[in-house]
Amino acid sequence: MDSIRELIVKNIKTTLEGIKLSAGFNHDISSVQRLRQSGMKKNLVPTIWMEEGDEVSIDEAGIVKKNLTIALAVITRHDETADLLSSSEFVAPLRDDVDKALMADRTRGGNADETSFPSWEGIDIAEGQPELIVVGTFSVRYFTSQTDSTVKGF
Repeated sequence: MDSIRELIVKNIKTTLEGIKLSAGFNHDISSVQRLRQSGMKKNLVPTIWMEEGDEVSIDEAGIVKKNLTIALAVITRHDETADLLSSSEFVAPLRDDVDKALMADRTRGGNADETSFPSWEGIDIAEGQPELIVVGTFSVRYFTSQTDSTVKGF
C-alpha cells in the first residue's frame, strides 16, 4: 500500500499529465517525469520534470503534520524564427497551465490538507541551447498517523 506522500506525488504527476489542449489548457504536455538517477529525457517538449524536495515533519499528539516541497522544471523549445514572442511571453502560458492544473484540487485527491500556489523563478536561458526552462516550487501540507505513513492523520 502506498504512503500518503506517495499518493500525493502520484496525484501531482497524473494532474500534470492532464494538461492537454482538449482539456482547455494552452498546451499539450508531452511527458511528466519524476526524478531518476539514470537521468531525465527532454526530447519531447513541453515536458515537466518533478523533484520531491525537503519534507518537514512536526509531531503533534500522535499525528504527524508534514510539509513536502515539490520542484517542477517546465522545459520547452522556442523557435524564434516561427514565433516572434519574447521568451517570457512564450513561457507564460505554460506556467499558467501548471498553476491552473495544480489549483484545481488543492487536496491532491483528498490526501492533503493544502497545496500552495507555485512560486516561479526566472527563465533559464543558455545561449545556443534550444531549451527554455522555468522552475516552480510549491508545497503540500498533509497529515499522517505517527505509526503508519499509509494512514491519514486527520
